[in-house]
Amino acid sequence: MSENQRVRLSKQLLRQSLIKLLGEKSIHKVSVREICEQAQVNRSTFYKYYGSQYDLFHDMEEEILAHVNNYLRDEPSTMTGDLSQITKLVAFIGENAELCRIIINHNIDPKFPEALVNLPSLHQWIDTHFRVEYSKNEMEYVYGLVVNGGFSIIRMWLNKENPEPPDVVAEVLCATIAKLFPAAV
Repeated sequence: MSENQRVRLSKQLLRQSLIKLLGEKSIHKVSVREICEQAQVNRSTFYKYYGSQYDLFHDMEEEILAHVNNYLRDEPSTMTGDLSQITKLVAFIGENAELCRIIINHNIDPKFPEALVNLPSLHQWIDTHFRVEYSKNEMEYVYGLVVNGGFSIIRMWLNKENPEPPDVVAEVLCATIAKLFPAAV
């Protein structure tokens, strides 16, 4: 096995271990020792890549942000008045529900929801749809409403015992945006 494969495998085992442990308790109660035991990886290997469980968690957040951005960037979008980017985002979250649920529920970074929606592809969508109707100062409030409201809907959906399919949630989210900002769609 090449060195890169070993690194990827070790990091994947550590991520999976943290996800499993976060299904049982808060990140503040998870120790590096527990992560390593669960992953069957030496602590020295863990510390080669991460300084703490929080660093590992942050790396997982960054991975989700990169995947979402790549996913949306790779998907064609007309950007001409439809809400396809929101639908694509919800579909991606649905496809990665377990990891997204863990990241969202155990979020130790209050800026994560903002980082998620401020990804270049979504930022472009928000600017395209709202910039005409709102001043630059007003746009800060629009971003806040779209980011926090959308994040709240996604969190509620991911935590449901029997969640609706992603397309249903995307429809609710898009309909809500259209009702709140009729000129945007």
